[in-house]
Amino acid sequence: MSRQQKKKARKADKKKQKQEEKAAVAEAKARAKRERQEAKLAKKTGMIDKITLGGVKSREGTRQISKAVFTTPKEEELIKELITDGVTVEIRQVPSDSVIYAKDVL
Repeated sequence: MSRQQKKKARKADKKKQKQEEKAAVAEAKARAKRERQEAKLAKKTGMIDKITLGGVKSREGTRQISKAVFTTPKEEELIKELITDGVTVEIRQVPSDSVIYAKDVL
């Protein structure tokens, strides 16, 4: 591979990495917005009495609270608020998994 080809390949790799980082940031922002909307809905309507968390990927700034759930400090505060408001927050990936209550791991 010539120098020019190597340079082009490195440039393409950097561009791809930046695109992946942008996509990850956009996904995190969308997730955070969705979580805030769900929490707001639960608080306003009083009709949501249980929320199940499962399959939340590891990302920068998170800690693992169960086998397959990673949360940021902001998400943890939101979960704690929901629990205080009387919403049961449970953690499990599939219905057949044993229930882990968020209040027990936060």
